[in-house]
Amino acid sequence: MEKRFLHTRALGGVSLDVDTGILGLLGPNGAGKTTLLRILATVLAPDAGQVRLLGRDPARSQDRLEIRR
Repeated sequence: MEKRFLHTRALGGVSLDVDTGILGLLGPNGAGKTTLLRILATVLAPDAGQVRLLGRDPARSQDRLEIRR
């Protein structure tokens, strides 16, 4: 997944698998933690790549309903 703001790359080459029980996301200032969480919450859209939660696309409203169950 990738996200840019103007000419600044906020996320690049992100691939993430999260197991049950993960409680936090750590990294230095400017690492893209907030951007990643906003993309996962569908507040932002990635510029490249895709998001899959439980095998579904949270940007699609029908999939979003299934994920919340």
